[in-house]
Amino acid sequence: MKLFLIKNNIIALIIYLLLTYISCQFIFANNTAAIDVSKDETLDSLSFKYHFEPGDSLYYSVFSRDSVIINYDDPLLRLRRENILITCDSINKTGNFCLTQVLLKVKSIESYRDEQNIKHEGSMWANKPVYIEIDSLGNRIRVFNQDTNHAITAPGGVFKPTFLIALGKNGVNKKGINESWLLSSTDELVENGYPIPVFKNTTLLRLMGMSDTMGYNMMKFTFARSGQASHEVVTKQYSVKTSGVINSGGEFYIDTTFWLPIVFMHTLEQKLTLYYPDDKDQPGRHFIYSTFICDKIVRNKETYYPNIKIEKQQYD
Repeated sequence: MKLFLIKNNIIALIIYLLLTYISCQFIFANNTAAIDVSKDETLDSLSFKYHFEPGDSLYYSVFSRDSVIINYDDPLLRLRRENILITCDSINKTGNFCLTQVLLKVKSIESYRDEQNIKHEGSMWANKPVYIEIDSLGNRIRVFNQDTNHAITAPGGVFKPTFLIALGKNGVNKKGINESWLLSSTDELVENGYPIPVFKNTTLLRLMGMSDTMGYNMMKFTFARSGQASHEVVTKQYSVKTSGVINSGGEFYIDTTFWLPIVFMHTLEQKLTLYYPDDKDQPGRHFIYSTFICDKIVRNKETYYPNIKIEKQQYD
């Protein structure tokens, strides 16, 4: 009887191991096929990049909604409309793009408590160029601010959305459609103010494929980003440090003719802490929804107008 039970157990074990082996082979085959899709030269995978040429001028309109709450006070609500110019000064010896970004103008409509729909125009940050060097996948190599004599914050704050988002690392510029990948970096947000804010972040990107927007062919990506940011202003009169836990996400579109960013939609939530010398720290929240729209591209003295529409009247 014992021999019979032992024999049956051995047979059952052999069957179990055989089924496990078959299952593992099946899973491995499927995973291998999934990996091959992103490497194969098929319609299921796409290559991507940024490409600027010396002398390029890109004009963007940025439409934003802000909600700011400091120390549990009533919220400040704001509609912002900005105009930004990005120019490509040169391509250096390593093939990186040397860009200059400048805020041309800004106007906003603000509401706070009993003061409703108050219009403001202009900013001390306007007409202050900043330098950004990126590679073909959007990784920041070097940044520089020409004006280091004044502490200034860009409209929208030091942690507001930026749209030259990195696409990959180590030259990997091809992914399968609906494939996702992670990127981590520590970025200096030179376009958001001086002293330069620092943002240590992790981004989950997903390639959605091609998109035909009103006859304009673009490649669509979605992303989710989180991280920690910091900014500190120290003068003889005062010092203020701001730290933020940032959670954001959205989608963006890159033109496949010029390989330039055309549309960028970014929703961002900031959990802030403001540190003061007298230890009267204040908590804060800042919610932002921004849409970046490329109005025109000037290349080789030719002007191109992406056919992108958005409701603008509410910002006027």
